[in-house]
Formats: sequence, structure tokens, C-alpha cells
Amino acid sequence: MIHKDVLSQADHLMHATSQEALEMGRIGIDRLNDNPEAARYHLAYADWAPWTQEDWIAELDPQSLKRTNIYVDFPFCPQVCSFCAFYPELDRKGDRVDLYADQLQTEIRLLGELLDGKQMAVSALEFGGGTPTQMSAQQLRDVCATLAATFPVTDDVERNFESTPEKLLGPDGEEKVAALREAGFDRASMGAQSFDQSVLDLANRHHSPDETRAAMKVLRDAGFERINIDIMIGLRGQSLDSALATIEETIAIDPDIIELYTMRYFDTKRPVPMTRHFLHHPEDFLTEEEAMRARLYAHVRLTGLGYVSSNGRTYFRDRGEGDYYAMFYKGNFLGDNVLGIGRKSHSNMYPFQYANFRNLEKYGAALEAGRLPIATGIRMTDEMRLAKLISGGLQLRTPFDFAAACARFPSVDPAPFAAQFDKLAAAGLVTLSEGRVTRTERGFFFIEEMLKSLYDVAQSQFNQDVTFLGAAQRKMRPPKESPAVS
Repeated sequence: MIHKDVLSQADHLMHATSQEALEMGRIGIDRLNDNPEAARYHLAYADWAPWTQEDWIAELDPQSLKRTNIYVDFPFCPQVCSFCAFYPELDRKGDRVDLYADQLQTEIRLLGELLDGKQMAVSALEFGGGTPTQMSAQQLRDVCATLAATFPVTDDVERNFESTPEKLLGPDGEEKVAALREAGFDRASMGAQSFDQSVLDLANRHHSPDETRAAMKVLRDAGFERINIDIMIGLRGQSLDSALATIEETIAIDPDIIELYTMRYFDTKRPVPMTRHFLHHPEDFLTEEEAMRARLYAHVRLTGLGYVSSNGRTYFRDRGEGDYYAMFYKGNFLGDNVLGIGRKSHSNMYPFQYANFRNLEKYGAALEAGRLPIATGIRMTDEMRLAKLISGGLQLRTPFDFAAACARFPSVDPAPFAAQFDKLAAAGLVTLSEGRVTRTERGFFFIEEMLKSLYDVAQSQFNQDVTFLGAAQRKMRPPKESPAVS
């Protein structure tokens, strides 16, 4: 049931911030043509160059190594969703997943040899993709065993895996869940996306709302006490009522964590099928105002039920985890390392940021030659590292200690960052007190745009006049006067 009083509160919040205030803080809102999140993951991406293991292994920051989160990428999916921009792979012949499982373990062992003796400590482990559960239960056991034998993955290390609902059902699905549970996984993240079957069909999702509910029971029966459900706002064919109904259906299955993603039609370098449809039929999609109404409806509804949030997108029950729901992400926000393993994975092994080959053949060829499959990267400047630390701190619930962050990088002039914080404060998006920054309720809803404005201080690639698009995307962008763009 859609709560009309909640929708009224959402509308009040939506109109509480004037365009003039946002402009004062240099906050640009163009959520159909731009992705402010891009800077968070690809700082200085335009300056990346071919990179090798010799470039970084001798210069790794020993302090960051003591706080390293591991991300393992599983690129295969049962099908390609029409909104997906993560370059998934299909295993049409039935042999590529087997080969990739072996290659992953080869990369893990090679990393173990290179990092041996460097006193790396693991804080969290994340299986993402793609669809990790596209692998068999035995393959998942093998990868987990190789990780445990190679890196110091102790019993208290948080472990999470991602999945689609249908891959958790039936004897095979239940065996995979049991295998991961036995390997110490304590959080499961499931992409439900919508509880409207017609919307799921247009998105090329191969599961039903009932299968999402059934998968939730499988996870609970296996002992998972922290279950994450992802839903999307703005998919093709989704009306405002459909979006609000999905929010209510998600609440009804009682997840511990809910992540709301707003569909962005121009957020990657490769146009996806849903983008192409949007260009010709914008009437099939929510308007920007409708998407914001749904987003704010979720905020009012979830906070009223006791969920808390720190980044305006992820809502969770605070059961003692502190100011974020997952150590993997919290550690990244606090400046910890992220060691990416697998095809197309990204790593922040400070002071370096780099990416593995996206092409499976190049990925495998590098490993066969006994080398890490690093494709491209950059040695981050202290300004870039401070910018990442600032962006992370603003996504936690506690006030961000700007002064302490600056003290970690004494060679960086903090004045440009401080000047931008002054503008954000003047716009009513943050408050400032004794070197600490606290977001206001207004700022909570524009966290991503605030982060982009702060990255502009460190790297002009992400200033307010530049969108993070490839050449193909730029050619396809709708004109600003398009009725679908507010």
C-alpha cells in the first residue's frame, strides 16, 4: 500500500531546496546526462597509462597494506540486463566459467607471492561482478579455499557475495548458499531491482518477484542475518506508482539493508540498450521529478521504520556496525586499500590506482605469462588521495574531521578544499565547526554532487562543466531542451 502522507512529506522535501542555493555551492544537477559517482571510482581516469606490477610493488604504502579490503570479480551472468554497464560475459559454450575459476586462483597465488612478507592484513572480502553465483558450488569453494590459503583472511573478516534471486533457488542454488556460508560469508546482496514483472521483463531480468521472496527465505534459512536488497528507480516502463509499490514490497520482505539506485542513462562510456531506448522513447521512463519523488518517498518511509543512512542511497538497520553498513565500503571511505582480483577489477593499492584487463583473453594471457593482468593505472598525488578521503568521510554518518584528514597529507594546501566547503555551507548543504563538516538534511540528498564539486579541487577532469562520457555517449546525448530532462 502506497502511503499518501509519506508522499506528501517527500514532496515537501523535494521543494525545500532552491536552484539558487545549489548554484551557490557549485552543485550541478543533471542526473540524466552525467554521473557524479564516476569521480569517486575513477579519479584522474583520463591520465591513466599502461602499468605493470613492477611500477607499484616496491612502493606500496606499508600503513595502508595493514588495512586492505579484497574484491573478487566474477564477470559472468546468465543474461545481460538491458540497463547493465558493467561489461558482463556470457558462457554460451559452457567452458569459459571453468577456465576463469582456474585463472582467478592463478592470480590469487601470484599476488600472494608478490605480497609475501609485506604484512598485509585483510579487513573485508567482497565477491561481485557479474554474478558470482553463476559459478558452481565447488568452484566457489575452490576460490574461497585459495584465498584463505594465500591471504590472512581471519574468522572476523567480513565477507559478502552478490547474486540474482533465481541463482539461489533449487538444489544447486541452496548448495551454493551453503558453500558460501561454510566459507564464512555473513552478508548477502541480492539484486531484486523491481517487484513489477513487466518492468523486470523489459530489463531482461530472468527472475520473478516470487523468486525474490523465495530466495530471501533460502538466505534466512541458511543463517544469513545481514541481507542486502538492491532496487532501481527509473527503469523502462516503471511508473511512479510502480516504483513506490516496489519500495513497499521490498520493505515487506524485511531486508536488513536496502540500496536504492537511480537509473542513469549516460553514466558509462558504452551506451547500453536501455540508454538507446530512452533516446527515442523518453516517455517510457520516469521524469527527473518523478524519480526524485520516489527516492524521497523511500527516505521518509524507511527512516520512519528505523532504518538509517549515511550516503542518501543505502539504508540499514543499525545493529552495532557503527556509521556504515559494511566494512568493505567503510574501509574504502577511510582510505584503506582495495585489492581487486579478476577481470576488469579496480584496485586502490596506495599510492597507486589501477585496473585489470577488461578483455578476458588479455587477462588470461598475462596470467599464463606469469604476470599480473594490470592494464592501466596511475600513481596518485597527495591531492587526489586527500580528495578520496574527503569523499569517503562525507559518506559516513558521523561528522567528517576535515582537519584530521588534511593532517595526513601535510604537503597539500587545504585552502581550495576549505573554500569549497565554505560554498557548500553557504548553500545550506553542510555546517562547519572546529574543522569538522556535518551534512544538513538538504545536503544528504545531494551527496554525490557535493563529492564531484570537491573532486574538482584535485582534478579538473571532474569539474562542473564536464560529463564523464565516452565519445559514443556524447554523440548520443539528448539536447538540453528534451522534455525528459528537467
